Amino acid sequence: MGLAYSRTALRTRIHALIYNQGLPSIFLTLNPADIHSPVALYFAGVPFDLDNIQMDQLMDTYKRAEIIASHPVATAKFFHLLITNILDTMIVGGVLDPVKAYFGIVESQGRDSLHLHLLIWLDHDMKPADMKEKIQNADFREKLKAYLEDIIKEDLDEFKEKYVFENSDVPRLWNTPPRLSRDNIYAALSTMDLTGLKQNICESSSVQSKPLKEQIAPSIFHVSPSSNKFLQTPTRNQSTSVINASYNESKIIPACLPTPNPSSPNFASRFRADVVQLVETGNKHRHSDTCYKYSNPKQRDKKICRMRMPRKLVQISTIDPATGHISMRRSDPWINNFNEYLIAACRSNMDIKFIWSGSDAKALVYYITDYVTKMSLSFHDTFALVQKSITSLQNSLQQTSNESAIEKSRKLVLRCYNTLASQQELSGVQVASYLMNWGDHYTTHKFQGLFLIQTERFLQTQLNETRAERKLELLSHG
Repeated sequence: MGLAYSRTALRTRIHALIYNQGLPSIFLTLNPADIHSPVALYFAGVPFDLDNIQMDQLMDTYKRAEIIASHPVATAKFFHLLITNILDTMIVGGVLDPVKAYFGIVESQGRDSLHLHLLIWLDHDMKPADMKEKIQNADFREKLKAYLEDIIKEDLDEFKEKYVFENSDVPRLWNTPPRLSRDNIYAALSTMDLTGLKQNICESSSVQSKPLKEQIAPSIFHVSPSSNKFLQTPTRNQSTSVINASYNESKIIPACLPTPNPSSPNFASRFRADVVQLVETGNKHRHSDTCYKYSNPKQRDKKICRMRMPRKLVQISTIDPATGHISMRRSDPWINNFNEYLIAACRSNMDIKFIWSGSDAKALVYYITDYVTKMSLSFHDTFALVQKSITSLQNSLQQTSNESAIEKSRKLVLRCYNTLASQQELSGVQVASYLMNWGDHYTTHKFQGLFLIQTERFLQTQLNETRAERKLELLSHG
């Protein structure tokens, strides 16, 4: 795990899953905010009562970051338990519709924390050709738009307006088991088990839709209506100025706040307010140097954000039947795509994208599989290390010049590989995760490797032996 070979093997497994299950339907990124999570701090040894956290216990951001950076095992444990519970309880549970497979790759970012890139296969049997044919039907397009608007949000209009959560009357798009009711989804937010370790390995080759875990004592902390007022999510009957004043006064980042309690009498409004605060503070794009790191400073062309922000405003969702291009309704140019239930569970920034089976679907999947398995070393660093290996080998070969060209080539390849492998950058959290055997990916399937080179050698040996035996038989009869 963590080596160049293992990352390449992950790409091969994704390709194998695509070959087995078809093209994935959804690309999801989850980036848990460990430095703002009381659960991560609890794992790091901070004596919290997760059911009743006081404001002064949360400390400031710098102190929280210092504690998290000093406890990589606790951070890795928090990430593993949060991700496995989101996958088991929400993804498999049906928040995005029943799924038949997923494959997620863990990646470390600049501040050493972990995030997950997840490919999801929805449980339907339609092939790209079937989708292309059905998209010509106006009724199918309307159902598809309704489904996408339900699972992917690109603005906060639905949450800022007075809205009553009800089960949708829109007919289902595919012939699959019914989705979870919204009440069950709310319950899922409070039943995610963060108290024990459960390895996310599925014994069967595919995953079936299964009911949510039984209602047990919730371990994602939430507060009752009578708890500390500073940690309660403001309700929608409060004005925006009151909400902002409350947060400015307490200086509490919304990601530090507990998930609203589903048993509270005004849960629906509290949940909407919680989503608004999480999105506005953590899921809105703000330009930085990273946005323009591929721009050429010598050219006077207008800089373009590589995140394609701000995005074009769209009044009504549309699907072009000729090209299959989908334009989702958007009233805010800076908000990144999100799902309200997932962002409330991970309490941090996220991204979600529907992979349409159009003309560019294969190119998109190829890009995604390359992106999620990319190497940590840049090209110029790799080139410099290879050059260093060649120079070192040349100096050593001057003393022993009697070796064959094949042996010299073998040593060169081995020297370059060892140099690159020894220079891979691994964060402390990654190392802790590997040592705890939590792995670098999450999937519903098991994979069996086929060693083609050894297989080819075995078959070639058997063929040569058979030919030799046949030749002896012919000579003996001759």
